[in-house]
Amino acid sequence: MSSHSKHPGGRASSFSSRSMGSYSIPRVGYGPTQVAPITAVTVNQSLLVPLKIDIDPTVHAVRKQEKEQIMKLNNRFASFIDKVRHLEQQNKMLETKWKLLQQETATPSEVEPMLKAYVASLQRQLDCITSDKRRLDMENSAMHKNVNDNKTKYEQEINKRSHAENEFVMIKKDVDMGYLSKLELEDLLSSLSEEFNFLKAIYDAELFELREDMKETSVVVQMDNSRALNMDQVVSEVKLQYEELAARGREEAESWHRIKFDQMTAEADQYGNELRSAKNEIAELNRIISRLQNEIAALKAQTIHPSTPPLFFQHSTLEQQIAEAERHGDAAVIDAKARIKDLGDALQKAKRDMARQLREYQELMNVKLALDIEISTYRKLLEGEEERLGQDSAVNIKAVPTREDYIMEKNRILTHVLQPKGTSSLLSGDLSANVINSCMYISLQTSVAQERDRQVGSVSLDSAVCTTLCAERKNVILVGPEGAGKTTALEKLVLDWAKGERLQSFTYVFHFNLKELNGLQEMLSLETLMLRHSCVPPDSMTPLLQNSEHVLLVFDDLHVFSHSLDPSLHTLCADPSQAVSLGCLVASLLHGSLLKGASFVVASRQSGRLKFLSGTQMEVLGFLKPQREAYFNRAFTDPTLANKAIAHLEKTLGFYEFCSSPRFCWTVCSLYKSLMNAGEELPETVSQLCVGVLVYLIQEVLLTTACSRELMLALGKMASHCFLNQHLSCTREELGSFGLEKFLEAAAVFLQVDGEQLDTRVFSFPSQLMQEFLIAVSYLWSSASTEGVEEILEKHRGHAKLLDSFLSALSEPVQRRPLETVLGEPNADRVADFKRWLKSSSEEALRGYHKDQHHHYFHLLHQAQSKSLVKEVITITARMGISYADLSLQESVALNYVVECLGEMEKLNLYLSRNLTEEQVEALAPAMSLSHQIMLMDSRLSSGAVAHLASALSRGITTELDLSQSQLGDEKFKVLCAGLRDCKLTTLKLQVCRLTELSCDDLASVLSSSTARLQRLAMRHNQIGDRGFVKLCSGLRSPHCKLQELQIQSCKLTAASMGALSAALTSGQSELRKVDLTLNSIGLPGVASLCEALQHPSCKLQRLVFYDCSLTGESCPHFKEALMSKHCRLSELDLSVNELGQEGALLLCHALGRPGCPVEKLGLQRCDLNKPVFEELGSLLRSGSSLLKSLSVGLNKVGDQGVKHLWEAVAHPNCLLEELE
Repeated sequence: MSSHSKHPGGRASSFSSRSMGSYSIPRVGYGPTQVAPITAVTVNQSLLVPLKIDIDPTVHAVRKQEKEQIMKLNNRFASFIDKVRHLEQQNKMLETKWKLLQQETATPSEVEPMLKAYVASLQRQLDCITSDKRRLDMENSAMHKNVNDNKTKYEQEINKRSHAENEFVMIKKDVDMGYLSKLELEDLLSSLSEEFNFLKAIYDAELFELREDMKETSVVVQMDNSRALNMDQVVSEVKLQYEELAARGREEAESWHRIKFDQMTAEADQYGNELRSAKNEIAELNRIISRLQNEIAALKAQTIHPSTPPLFFQHSTLEQQIAEAERHGDAAVIDAKARIKDLGDALQKAKRDMARQLREYQELMNVKLALDIEISTYRKLLEGEEERLGQDSAVNIKAVPTREDYIMEKNRILTHVLQPKGTSSLLSGDLSANVINSCMYISLQTSVAQERDRQVGSVSLDSAVCTTLCAERKNVILVGPEGAGKTTALEKLVLDWAKGERLQSFTYVFHFNLKELNGLQEMLSLETLMLRHSCVPPDSMTPLLQNSEHVLLVFDDLHVFSHSLDPSLHTLCADPSQAVSLGCLVASLLHGSLLKGASFVVASRQSGRLKFLSGTQMEVLGFLKPQREAYFNRAFTDPTLANKAIAHLEKTLGFYEFCSSPRFCWTVCSLYKSLMNAGEELPETVSQLCVGVLVYLIQEVLLTTACSRELMLALGKMASHCFLNQHLSCTREELGSFGLEKFLEAAAVFLQVDGEQLDTRVFSFPSQLMQEFLIAVSYLWSSASTEGVEEILEKHRGHAKLLDSFLSALSEPVQRRPLETVLGEPNADRVADFKRWLKSSSEEALRGYHKDQHHHYFHLLHQAQSKSLVKEVITITARMGISYADLSLQESVALNYVVECLGEMEKLNLYLSRNLTEEQVEALAPAMSLSHQIMLMDSRLSSGAVAHLASALSRGITTELDLSQSQLGDEKFKVLCAGLRDCKLTTLKLQVCRLTELSCDDLASVLSSSTARLQRLAMRHNQIGDRGFVKLCSGLRSPHCKLQELQIQSCKLTAASMGALSAALTSGQSELRKVDLTLNSIGLPGVASLCEALQHPSCKLQRLVFYDCSLTGESCPHFKEALMSKHCRLSELDLSVNELGQEGALLLCHALGRPGCPVEKLGLQRCDLNKPVFEELGSLLRSGSSLLKSLSVGLNKVGDQGVKHLWEAVAHPNCLLEELE
C-alpha cells in the first residue's frame, strides 16, 4: 500500500510500508474454545545471553540515500499527474468539437449518383466479359482435355525417368565408393609393401644374429664360477644397437611424413581453389537455370491464358519449346554436378592420402614400441641367464621347445597339408594338395569391407588376410560361394606359415575342418581336440595355453557345421581341460572364452551362423579375368590351345558369376582338353557345357541306357529335394528313398561323399550348376505326366535360377542330341508342353515395357540356340524399342544373339546406360551394325567401348546415332571419327558431349570424306568457339560434304566466325538447307555477313534460326535487304527472343510483303512488338501477297487490341495462315 499527501505548489509526497517498516496482526478466532494439551517447557540457554547492540556508523548514509530516492520518485509521480490532467482537458475539448460537428447539417453529395452510374457501366462490361468467358471456356474445353492428357503422359515419363535416375545414382554411388576404396587400398598396398620389405630386411638380420647366438642353448654346460662374465656390457651393447636402429627409423619416418604432409597440404589448397572457382561457375549456371525456368513458366502460362486462341497446334509447339528449355537447364545442371563431383572426389582423395600418411606414421611408432619391448625382453633374459651362471654348482640349461623341435613340428604340418585326401573329379574339382603341389595355385581376389567406413575394394586374398591378422590382429571371416577356392586358400595359408613365408608372428597355427568334426559325438576338452586333430606335441601344450596371443585357429566349412554358434545357447567354457560338447567348444573358441587373445580365420558360404561372429569379413571373389588367363596358361601346356580356350570361355561363358570359381575353371579346362583332343567343337552356351560334362560322367560309369536314365531321374529327385528343403547333403537312407541305393558306386561320380564310417557318410552335390541341370534332365526324360512346366518352375522359383534356361536348351533337338545317345529319347509331351509355354510367355513378356522380362526371355532364346524360334517369337508386336539401359555382360550377349537372328533392328535403345564397358560394347557390336538407329543418350562409354562402336558403324547399316549428353570428350570423339568417315550414318546428334575446338578438325575430315553420308548434325552446347567453327566450315566447303542440316546452338559463336559460314554457303559446294544458331551472340556484323550470303545465287539455305542471338532492330535492314533479293530461298526465319522493336519489325513486314517472298514460317516471339506491328502483320496477311503459313508472335505485350488484327486477318479469305501461336 501507499498513501499520498499534497504539498504546496502541487507537489505530492508519498511513503510506503517498506520505508516505515512492516508488521503483521495475528488472527483472532471466535469459534469454540479448544484446550491445548500441556507440553513440557524447555529453556534454550543460548537465547538468554545478553545481546550486543552497537550503532551502525553507516545508518545515516543509508537513510540519506533512501530519502533522496523517495524524493526522486515523488517528483516523477507529480509529473505523471500533470500529464494526465492535461490529457483530460484535451479530451474534453475534442468531445465539444465532435458535438458541434454532429449538430451541423450535412450538405448533399453528388458522388453517390456518379458512383452508381460508374458501377452500372462496370456491371455492363462485366456481363460482356462473362459472356465472352463462357464462350472461350467452351472453345478451350477440347484443348484443355488434350493438354491434360499430354500432361499426364509427360508426368508419367518424368516419374519413370526420376525413378531410373534415382536407381542409377544409388548404383553409381556404390561403384564410386568401390573404385575409391580400390585406389586407396592399392596405395596402401604399395606403401605397406615397401615398409614390409624394409622391416623384413631388418628383422631377418636381427633374427639371424639372435639365432646364431642362441642355437646351442639345448646342450648341458658345465660352468666354472671363477670365470667372469660382464653381462652389463652385453646388455648395454644390445640396448645401444636397438636404440640406434629405433632412432634412425623414427627420424626417417618423421622426415618422410613431413614431406608427404607438405605435399598433401599443397594439393588440398589447390583443390580448394578449384572448388571455389567451380562454386562461382555453379552460381552463374543457377542464374541461367532461373532464367530458363522463368521462360518455361511463361510458356506454360500461355497454354491456359483466357485470351489464347482455340487452336490445337499451339499446344504441341509450346510443349516443344518447354522441352527445349528444360533440356537446356538439365544440361547446365548435369555439367555443374559433374564439376562438383570431380572436385569433391579430388578433395576426398587428398584427405584420404593425408589420413593414410598419419596411419603409416603411427604404424612406424608402433614398430618402435615393439622394438623397445623386445629390447626389454632380451635384457631380462640375459639378466636371468647371468644369475644362473653365477651359482656355485654346475647348471643344466634347457630351452623348451628347441629350434629343432619347432622345425620338426612344422615339417609334420607340411607333410599333413601336402598329402592328398580323396580323389579328384570333374565336378568337385582338383584336390587342394594337387593344386599346391602342381604349382596351379593362383591367389584369389577378395572384397574387404571395413566395419567403420564400409568401403569395398578388390585385393589379393593372401595379402589381405595376412595384413589383417599380423598388422591389425583382427579375426578374419572369408565368405564366398561354392568352388570359390576357400579351402585351398586356407591350406596354402597354413603351408606358407609352416615354410616360414607368412604369419611368422604366430607360434602355433591349427587347421580344423568342421565338416570332419561333425562326426564327433563325445565330450572333449580343448587339449584333447588339439592333441587328436593337430600336430602339436604334448610338451608344447603348456606354453601354447600360456601364450594364446601367438595362436592362430583356422576353421573351414563353417556353413556345414551341425551345431549352433549362438552364445546364448551355450555355457561358454574357459578351462582348456574341461570336457564339453563340440558345439560349446567351438563356440567358446570363436567367442574368445577359450584361448583368450587368439586369432582365427573362418571360411564359409553365406550362412546365418555368420551373424554370431565378429571380425573383418572378406568376400572371396575367386578368379577375375587376369587370374583366369593365368590359370588357363598353366593348365594347357600348349600356349596356342590355352589362348584359344580362354578366348572361347570369355566370349561364351565369361559373363556368368560362376566363371570366377576355380573349381568351375578346372571343370572347363578338363572338358576343353578332352574335346580338343577329340577334334570336337567347344560348347557355345552353359547348357551345352553341362550336356558335355554330363555325357562324359555317364560314359565313365559304364551303365546301360535304361540304367543311366534311371540314375539321372533319381539324381534329379535328390537335387529337387535338396533345393526345396534347403539341405546341403543327404544321408544314405535318404538316397534309398530317391532310388539311388543300387547306384551308390555310380552315384559317387556325380556326388561328393563325406565321412569315413559307412553309416555316417553324407552325400552332396559338388556343383549347384549341375544340380539344377539334373532337375531339367529328370523332368524332360521322365515318363510321368502329372506335373506341368508351370508347376515345376513355380515350385523351384527362387532356388534353381537357371532351370528354365536348361529346359529351353534341352527342348531343342540339336542341343540335347549328345544326351540322347546315352539316355534315349526324352518325353515328347513334356518337350512340346515346354515349347508352347516358352512361345506364349515370351510373346506376352516382349509386348510389355519391363526390360528385366525382356532380358530374361532373351537369355532363354540364347540358350535354345534356335534362329527359327527367335523369329517365331519376336514379331511386329514385340516392343523392341524400349531402353535396354545398364546391361550386364550376360544380357548384352543375349540381346546381341537375338538381333543377329532377326537380321536387323529398327532401333537399338541404350538410353541412360551409365557404364558401357569395352566388353559390353564388344558383345553388342554385331547388333549395333544391324541396327538402323542407335540411341545412346545420357550414356557413358569407355574409350575401348567407343572404338568398338566406331567399328560397328563402319561395317553396319546404321543411319542415325544419338550420343546426346554422353560427355564424350575430344579424345573419344577422335576415336569415333575413324568409323564415321566410312559408314552409312546420315544423322548424328552430339548435344552436350563436351566437345571443343580440338574435335572440329576431326569432324571436318568426316564431312569432307568421299565415303561419308552425313546429312544432319546436331552439336548444341559444345564449347567449340569461333576457331572451332571456322575449322568445321572448311569441311562444309568440300565437294564431298553432304550435310543439309546443322544445329549448333549455344556453342560460344560470335560474329567472328560468321564469315566462314557465309563463305561456305556461297561456295557452290555446300548443300546446307537449315542452320540453327540459337543462343550464340551473333551480333550485327554476323547478321550482315549471313544476309549477304542469302542474296548469293549459290546459297541454298532455306531455314535460318536466330533464337536469342542478342540481335536488335539495327539488324532488320539487313534482313529486309536479304528478303527483298530475288535469289533468297529462305522459307523459315526465326528471330524470337531478340529486341527488334517496332521499327525493325515494320521493316521485316515490308520485306515480307514483296510478291514472291519465299518465307512461309516466321518466328517473332518476345521481340518487343507493339500494336502498330500487329496491325501491319494483319494487313500483310490480308493482302494476299504473303506466303506465310506459320506465325509465332507470343510473349509480346499488345493485349486484345493488338491481337484482334490477327483474328481479323485469319478470317480473311486471302490469308494463307495455317498455324498461329
